[in-house]
Amino acid sequence: MEEDFDNFSSSPVQKGKSKIKGLSDFLLIVRDRWLLAIALSLPCALLWVFYKQQAPDKFQSSCSFSLTPPPAILNLQSVERESHLEGLISRHTEGLNSEKLRINVAHQLDNNPQYKSVLLGPFLKQGVRVGIASAYSYRITQAGSKSRPRFIITSDARSALGAKYVADVVQKEYEKLHKSTKNEKVEFVKQTLEDLLDTSLGKEKKIAADMANYKKEHNLPFLEDEKRDTGDRKSQFSSEVTKSRLEQIRINSLLRQILAIKTRIGSNSNSVSSKDIKDDIAVIKEFFEIDAIEQFGNIPALRQTLYDLEKTRRDYEETGSGYLERHPKMLENARSVQQVKSALRQSVTSAIEDLRDKHIQLSAQEKEFADEMEKVQKQSEQLSEIEETLKNFERELAVVQRSTDSIHSRLNDVNIEQALPSEQDEPLRVDSVAYEPGGPYAPDKNRIREEGMMIFAVLFILIPVCLEFIDNRVKSPWDIEVFVGNDLIGGIPKISEVEERERPLIVGNDLDDGLTEAFRSMYSRIQMNSHTDYPKLILVTSAIPSEGKSLISANLAYSCANHGRKTILVDFDLRRPGLHKFCNLENSKGLLSLVNEVGQKG
Repeated sequence: MEEDFDNFSSSPVQKGKSKIKGLSDFLLIVRDRWLLAIALSLPCALLWVFYKQQAPDKFQSSCSFSLTPPPAILNLQSVERESHLEGLISRHTEGLNSEKLRINVAHQLDNNPQYKSVLLGPFLKQGVRVGIASAYSYRITQAGSKSRPRFIITSDARSALGAKYVADVVQKEYEKLHKSTKNEKVEFVKQTLEDLLDTSLGKEKKIAADMANYKKEHNLPFLEDEKRDTGDRKSQFSSEVTKSRLEQIRINSLLRQILAIKTRIGSNSNSVSSKDIKDDIAVIKEFFEIDAIEQFGNIPALRQTLYDLEKTRRDYEETGSGYLERHPKMLENARSVQQVKSALRQSVTSAIEDLRDKHIQLSAQEKEFADEMEKVQKQSEQLSEIEETLKNFERELAVVQRSTDSIHSRLNDVNIEQALPSEQDEPLRVDSVAYEPGGPYAPDKNRIREEGMMIFAVLFILIPVCLEFIDNRVKSPWDIEVFVGNDLIGGIPKISEVEERERPLIVGNDLDDGLTEAFRSMYSRIQMNSHTDYPKLILVTSAIPSEGKSLISANLAYSCANHGRKTILVDFDLRRPGLHKFCNLENSKGLLSLVNEVGQKG
């Protein structure tokens, strides 16, 4: 068996070198197994092509709608126009893909004998019974520009006429569904708005009735008048309380003055001296300066009496040389002054008691006014709560009224829209009708052939590579490094140009300089890499016959001998030894005979 080492470097492989196969190694792998790869990949590719071409013929037809927005949308700004168009597109896309449309199409096809026979005919010819829904399919795609979108209905069936029928029925059924849906939607919206209007009006009546009942419950037909009356009463009571408090403050001040003067009157003795009498008169006059005392009881008479006594006493003092203090008339005058003083003290005491009673009355009056004002304050707080509740009613009523007005306006718009001609608000138009296809679109034979060629190419490469990873035989330097785990010492180039019977004598007869040099290099590398002393033993072996053991061993032995080494070449092939033939020797005794002789001698 010839060994191929065209791409092998004669230098030893260094430790740590990458052991990943390169592109050239894979090409060699494919080259070595190309016949097997063709034998396996070609049938697989042909079977694939045959299987795909056995698929039944499928036909395809199409029709389309165009969406032409009305001027009301086209005249809008760019952003608003796109928003309206997106709404129209999404609505029609949803309708064309709706389950209701599919049910209507299936029902229409099933109820038409002509459509049904055309669609189910190809299946019945093959002896297959299917339902009408399984005999066809269709899909919706969108095309065209943003301002003029198109909806394309593409149908698939086992016959050309069936594909046309399906596309045509889908187009017609959607037109019906769209119109009926639009009318139903308008009626539904109208009924909904009417219901909402009735509900809103009912809420208005209920809120108004609640307000009236609330006012009647609190006996407040006119809240503003009640608030004004309460405010007036509150002001009056507050004014009266203030007056009472001021009067009490005034009385307290008078009482303090009177008590102070009274204390001074009481502190003076009953002396009849002129000085004491004058002091008493001066103190008594202070009482007369107080308005509350001046006009109380008999104080005016006492005042007049005191003035007369004071005048008489002054006359006594000024008459002639004047009366002395112990003069009978002066004593009589002093006693009269003391009597007036005593009477005045009693009157002042009565006045004080009267002021105190008046103070008590004012306190009671203040308390009554304060209580009344507190009641008015509570009534005012209640009125505030009532007012807030009524304001809530009014706000709620205003909200409901605005909602009622909005619903009523929208209901009028719907009525006007319903009365307008439908063409002005119908942007969906039939763009193209269904046609009968001229031939099937599937199976696509060109594509099947391309797929078959691709499968063949992939398998042609993949099979040899997979077999290479499964095969653990050593056939290349890379295999030596991977499976054996050692670096390659040397290799022999291609020897196919040397005759097979002369190959073991390449070195011995110098048949090829390149090959001879390769064996010499192998000998040199063995010498450099071997650390064993002479004599050395070299074993040349392989797993199966005809792998070049005799060729390598004979030429390596010649190389060793040419370098002056004593060399013995032993053929250990126990079944078919052949080294003696290359050396033109006879082999009368085999290796086993020699072993037996040695054993017998031993």
